[in-house]
Amino acid sequence: MKKSVKKNDKKPKNKAPSQPMSEESKMIWKIVLLFLIFGSVLCALFFGSMYIYKAVCTENSNYLLRNIVIVSNGYWDNRNKVVGGFLKLKIGKDNIFRIKTEEIRKKALTIPGVKECEIKRILPDTIQLNLVERVPRARISRHNAYFVDEDGTVLMKKYSMVSAQPLPLITGVAANRKFSVNSKAPDFYNAMQIITMTLRYYSDIEILAVDVRDRDFLKFYVRYNKGSMRQAIMPNSLNGIDIRLKALRTALIRSHAENDKVSVYNLSFDGRVVCQ
Repeated sequence: MKKSVKKNDKKPKNKAPSQPMSEESKMIWKIVLLFLIFGSVLCALFFGSMYIYKAVCTENSNYLLRNIVIVSNGYWDNRNKVVGGFLKLKIGKDNIFRIKTEEIRKKALTIPGVKECEIKRILPDTIQLNLVERVPRARISRHNAYFVDEDGTVLMKKYSMVSAQPLPLITGVAANRKFSVNSKAPDFYNAMQIITMTLRYYSDIEILAVDVRDRDFLKFYVRYNKGSMRQAIMPNSLNGIDIRLKALRTALIRSHAENDKVSVYNLSFDGRVVCQ
């Protein structure tokens, strides 16, 4: 007997028709696609320019360093080999485009007496350093190997073009005191600022020496118009210094004209000079 076979009366379900993409979604996809294309173009340009830069500049043997030129206002002018060796620049090996100018500039500022440094690449094979050297404004008593500039920075005499003889003398400095090149001497700062102001604005006053041993007062040895030496005492401060220098100049002019016997001018009082 044949078994009856039941037919499956269930019909397959039809899939729901896909919804068309909304205009907002289309816009988002377009924006994403544009960003991808734009990013790809930028990457290609970046890596392409890097490749070209290396091929044309940093990997080009035409730009190997062959000349180091030093231009300065003092001792280091035209001392090309010495400065190049100090900065460890390798002739015939370093590519001028691979030299890190900021690192070289920082090293150059450690050269004795150098205040500022500008570096230029001159195609095809030259590096030029324009140095600004500190100008000595005083010499240090008991330390004949050192000078001081207007900021109180210690300089070495052997790296200077200036003679020590006409410079003012900083006294009151311990004989066993140690100095390092290009370092600051804070206790010299006020005295050096006054010496510099006198040179610039009161050139008829000559400061021969200044004693810095007292923290509260500075003792200057001065003369007016090449006259006799006199002593001036003023606070160890730059507050009101212009008024004090004007008052000192007036007193020195009067003393010089009258040929008086005043030997000490005390400027410890605001705007007044006490003569002794």
